[in-house]
Amino acid sequence: SGYVFTSVGILLFNYLERDLGKALHRKAIHIGLGSLIGYITFIKPLYGILFMFLLLIIGAFLYLIRNTYFVSLFLREYSKDMSGKEAFTFVIGILIPSLIGFSLGINPYFIAFYLAWVDGLSTIFGLKFRSKEKSINGLFGGILGGIIAVLATRTNPLFAIIIPLIEYKIKRFDDNLVIPFSTLLLYILLAQVSNMGLYYLSPQFPF
Repeated sequence: SGYVFTSVGILLFNYLERDLGKALHRKAIHIGLGSLIGYITFIKPLYGILFMFLLLIIGAFLYLIRNTYFVSLFLREYSKDMSGKEAFTFVIGILIPSLIGFSLGINPYFIAFYLAWVDGLSTIFGLKFRSKEKSINGLFGGILGGIIAVLATRTNPLFAIIIPLIEYKIKRFDDNLVIPFSTLLLYILLAQVSNMGLYYLSPQFPF
């Protein structure tokens, strides 16, 4: 089955690349890196947090040498404005709520998965169907990403609807900040509600 999913994934990537080009490359890195951060954090939260700090240090160093040939070539290919700012807000957006969750005794691995998949697929769907990223098409893509994140993290299916809706409605702030903080707040809210006896609203499902 792994070969089938890999083959389908490669074919789908090649199909989308014809229309989306560099934007697809950026979002593929976005999804891949977010999933990797989430997986490392799932294994051990401290490892995930240290990994994010390491990414920030590497990013700061690369920013200092951004005018060198190879770094500038990479930025031209994968950064919207050649600054690498979106990569910085991506990591910071996961790190800060992860630190808050960790301090509350929560394993915050799910935060990275939701940012990776909801934001990644909402952008891809929005661009593919020639509409703005925050459009109905983008919302559908975000919900699909939310479903994937639910399956990956075994969190409450409500996340798959609520997080994309929040991303769709809040247009003034960076999605790299909106999605992670909204995900953590929703997790805490559902945990409080489920403690009142509404167990079906538990943020974590045992499936």
